[in-house]
Amino acid sequence: MRVALVGSASFDYCIEFAETISLSCDVLFLCDEKHLSMRQHVNYKFTIVPLRWPRHRDFRNLGFLCKVLTIIRRWRPDIVHFLGENNVWLNLALPLLKGTPIVTTVHDVEFHPGDTESQRIPRFLINSFIRQSDFIVVHGENLRATAQEKFPVHRANLRVFPHIPLSYYRRLTNHREMSNPKPEYYKILFFGRIFKYKGLQYLIDAAPSILEKVPHARFIVAGTGDEEMLAELKKLPPETFDIRARFIPNEEAALLFNEADLLVLPYIEASQSGVLMMATPFGLPVVATDVGEMAAVVRDHKLGLVVPACDHRALADAIAEIAIRADLKQEFRRNAISVLRGPLSPAKLASKAKEMYKQISDDFADRRASPLRPQSA
Repeated sequence: MRVALVGSASFDYCIEFAETISLSCDVLFLCDEKHLSMRQHVNYKFTIVPLRWPRHRDFRNLGFLCKVLTIIRRWRPDIVHFLGENNVWLNLALPLLKGTPIVTTVHDVEFHPGDTESQRIPRFLINSFIRQSDFIVVHGENLRATAQEKFPVHRANLRVFPHIPLSYYRRLTNHREMSNPKPEYYKILFFGRIFKYKGLQYLIDAAPSILEKVPHARFIVAGTGDEEMLAELKKLPPETFDIRARFIPNEEAALLFNEADLLVLPYIEASQSGVLMMATPFGLPVVATDVGEMAAVVRDHKLGLVVPACDHRALADAIAEIAIRADLKQEFRRNAISVLRGPLSPAKLASKAKEMYKQISDDFADRRASPLRPQSA
């Protein structure tokens, strides 16, 4: 199976997805060269085409699209898979690829509250991209149900494929031989983009209760996001909160996860979580709120504790429970190792991807041969 992947979403996700499915498929991966140059100590065993990807408002995107189409056509894939849905200009490419099944992964079925970055792309353009795709991939059954309700797509065109573990950062710690020194603090990590939907305020509200039970706790908040929220974070006491309100380079991110004792995901709304998939290869126990597919992953694989959203008391109790009970931390670590060797192992995911692509290819051929194939809703 020859699969052309267009890396139009988070690079961490796209490159790991390409690396995983290359175990079962012949992969062509088109990506932004500036992101690829940030990866070190990796020997990829699939075809990578680094491109100079223009910004959204740059009219050089027209020439870029021509280049992308030429590369894909010359490679003659069985499937063209766009790994994200929010690139305006790629809307123009889809009609010119008809004849080959077009698959698009939709990571977030709805805009997150306060996520001003994602909302720069009008919803009607995202819906246009979805409408032009032959098949849509989401990261869980709950998201499939929501997508069927929200999107202009027939249920028969929806597929589910789990968010893959993001193992690069764990591999980087091994390559760099990063040690985990004897802890001075119990480090509670909040990592990633800082917007309203991430629920960071509930962690801040929970901090006093946590410190009563775990006096040596220290909260590490790392990432960029809403400027007003970042300004408020800088007012927090530095002896308790280590605020890194900036872009976090790869090696620093790897070090943060390697040294953390617990990952907290206090989201008030979510589809899934790439941060959770970064933490799993480290065996980090997780406290997550009961939202989206993120909670289902934590609960189903027993990676940590799940608490109600917008409840700082429940959040504080769960964090303190894991901090106090060493047996819980070891249990969650073992479960993470188990899932990485089992259902979320590269071999299992590669096999699952190949099966999905084979079904898509067969369905696409059947529909072209039959006038009764499902149409977009």
